[in-house]
Amino acid sequence: MRRLFTLAAVASGLTAASFSAAHAAKFSAQISNFTLVPTIVCDAADPTSSCGNTAWTTVLSTTIKTPNQKDLLINGSLQSGVGTSTTVASKSGTKSTSTASATINVRVLVDGDAATACGGTSCPNGVAYPYQVTYNARQQQLSAQLLGLNCTADLTSGAITCADPETISLLIKTTSANAFNFVAPNLTAGTHTIALQVNIGTSATADSLPAGASATAEVGVGTLSVEDVQATNLPNGITFTQ
Repeated sequence: MRRLFTLAAVASGLTAASFSAAHAAKFSAQISNFTLVPTIVCDAADPTSSCGNTAWTTVLSTTIKTPNQKDLLINGSLQSGVGTSTTVASKSGTKSTSTASATINVRVLVDGDAATACGGTSCPNGVAYPYQVTYNARQQQLSAQLLGLNCTADLTSGAITCADPETISLLIKTTSANAFNFVAPNLTAGTHTIALQVNIGTSATADSLPAGASATAEVGVGTLSVEDVQATNLPNGITFTQ
């Protein structure tokens, strides 16, 4: 059967376009063409920079009308990124270490309610799962122990000989998922508001003033799409792992 939909664009406070299918309301979406969360900077040398975890913030939102006992398939896609920088300063065999990390977490609210961690039959209806997804995560650590160790000096020639080598190590750990499908099972009849929220965490530490560390995180353009679906009536239509 061929279906025809009428699309309407409405400007929002996020300078985003909101699209909804008229009458049938089987699909709705909000699309942002602009940066949703400007770059957040955490600098170990700057106590006024933004370090720690931000509050959950709604970046995209849309509504959809459902009949009784319907499920929602929700997709949140974001252009997001994190950056880390570490600098060490070591002399006379003293070890220097700096660390920077940044994360971007995402969750979906249904009518203002968030899901919690659950499994099996303990997961309630009417909220979106998974309860939280890490879209980006990076941890970087740099260590250095320079100028050599176990050094001796020749008093005649002035030459310095170090028996143990200098060492530098760098650890970078990155996790990324820039789009994810959420599922909200068994919604009651009516109009529901779906909101995509972002939580950003940054940290940076350095063990000396000459050393330094910084972390950045930002969210660019994004799309929130919601589809009215009905899972199969078989027992494993929608399942939760324990």
